[in-house]
Amino acid sequence: MGKGTHPQKNRHHITPKSRGGGNEKLNLKRTPFNYHTAYHTLFDNLTPDEVIEYLKEVWFTPSKAFIRPHDWLERQAN
Repeated sequence: MGKGTHPQKNRHHITPKSRGGGNEKLNLKRTPFNYHTAYHTLFDNLTPDEVIEYLKEVWFTPSKAFIRPHDWLERQAN
């Protein structure tokens, strides 16, 4: 393996590249592969701040408990 490679780690973009985030050091976090997969499985492409707002809304509002993160994000934009 080359210098700086981590066999079980991924680069996680705090602000996803698909949403304008870049490869700057402050926007990257090395995470274990399974944590990275779990984050995106649970929260799609939400930023950490959006995850907090999403959880506050869906955990404390039973009627909204089954809103997918992607759908929640679209509702926030409208």
